[in-house]
Amino acid sequence: MQTLKMAIVFVVGILVGAATIERFHAVRDHHRQQFFEQRLRCKSLAEVYAKTNSDDHTSVFVDRTDFSRARNSCVASISISKATSRFWTYQVVDVITGELLFTDSCDEKDSQSPSFCGGGRDINLMHKRDSEFDEIVK
Repeated sequence: MQTLKMAIVFVVGILVGAATIERFHAVRDHHRQQFFEQRLRCKSLAEVYAKTNSDDHTSVFVDRTDFSRARNSCVASISISKATSRFWTYQVVDVITGELLFTDSCDEKDSQSPSFCGGGRDINLMHKRDSEFDEIVK
């Protein structure tokens, strides 16, 4: 009789444990799906932001985009080139509010300028921008 009770408790324990694990996986998968959908939405919003802020004289390129849980918003790492300017601008922007979270620029033509970046691509500025982006989305 005692063995039967122990066997029943053991089986019930296994079933409860299996149900708990299954519930955990379902909740985790749901959170992953939500996060994936948020990231897709952010990518779409960043593309709209770039298109809206580009024109015949300004080109906005989205380098990275992600969802920031801390801001509960979408953030993009962008590069901007203007045909009428010799500067490249590197920014991190909240694409929903338009708030600039980081901005810096460099001169691609004047090699005597302290902000010269040669060819429009200053690796140090890009790393600095990307570090800011990583901090915001972590």
